[in-house]
Amino acid sequence: QTCFPSFFRKRNIPEGFWKRLELADGDFLDLYISGKEPEMDAQAKKPMVVLLHGLEGSIHSPYALGVMAECHKQGWDVIQMHFRGCSGEPNRNQRAYHSGETEDFTYVLNWIIANFPNRILAAAGFSLGGSVLLNYLGKSKTETRLVAGVAVSVPLQLDIASRRINQGFSRGYQSYLLSTLRKKIAQKPELLDQLGLSQKEVMEIADFYEFDDKVTAPLHHFENADDY
Repeated sequence: QTCFPSFFRKRNIPEGFWKRLELADGDFLDLYISGKEPEMDAQAKKPMVVLLHGLEGSIHSPYALGVMAECHKQGWDVIQMHFRGCSGEPNRNQRAYHSGETEDFTYVLNWIIANFPNRILAAAGFSLGGSVLLNYLGKSKTETRLVAGVAVSVPLQLDIASRRINQGFSRGYQSYLLSTLRKKIAQKPELLDQLGLSQKEVMEIADFYEFDDKVTAPLHHFENADDY
């Protein structure tokens, strides 16, 4: 179900426009918003769905395009939020994103509420994005403008998921995702210095547990992979 659509479920990116949000810490978030920019305010009460992609996903992910197409059939607008560094351009700061980081998603929601105050808002998250959504809902409880949230294929227990994806056929999917993660880290000399790793050491990371232990945890103030 994960790999088949990558080869056989081809869809075009729907008509829309990019919006870059500048963050207080000097970094940025990129959104892809369906529809035509001049017309957005004219449809003030049209429902809007925010999509959160999975690990290393983007607007190009087959599941994102599929859900956007279905939302459009319902007459809804869609915003694809891209986590830092996932829109095709490296983010500026020496940090990334992870399953429990909800501040960026909260910032995006606040921006939507400020710019589209009359919209009915819902969100759908996939895998890591679903984890972010569930963490957000757990923290905000009833203090949110979202009327609905859908989480798909979420690794609810990361330790179990990291062990399972390191077995059998799943290792191929892990290898694919790791290849992009390693390259992103390896191309940032300042980040390598911060982590105390060489390019060679990063490129030799063998699985998610090791990546989280050497990169995700120290980068986001966790003690180690188990703490994360």
